[in-house]
Amino acid sequence: MPTPTKLLKKDLNKFKVLIEKEIEMIRKELRKTEEHIKKSPREDAGDLSAYSIHLADQGTDTNETEKLLLFRGKTEKYFYKLEESLNKIKNSTYGICAGCGKPISKERLKAVLCASYCIKCKQEKQNSFE
Repeated sequence: MPTPTKLLKKDLNKFKVLIEKEIEMIRKELRKTEEHIKKSPREDAGDLSAYSIHLADQGTDTNETEKLLLFRGKTEKYFYKLEESLNKIKNSTYGICAGCGKPISKERLKAVLCASYCIKCKQEKQNSFE
């Protein structure tokens, strides 16, 4: 595999467009998720009574809300990483590995728009946690 080189201005602009599209898509997802969190699963189903009929229904409702909250948290984290990537583009540091300071391959950046580490450093970082 050839050694990655620092991204050119035109490449940075292409990644900027991709990241901005991804951010807009995530904003829409977060709005939808927030609407679902505000509504109870019973309201979504058309049941407007204040109380669940069965305890199991309450547990299901709680479980669904917890899953939505977990999804929202993960999506927000990804959103902030994408925004950080936009800042890196502005500072001309996008595509530079935070571990070794070498360029990250375009292929990796296409696969993971908010990648902060080259594959080698990412693998080393993961192996250190195992």
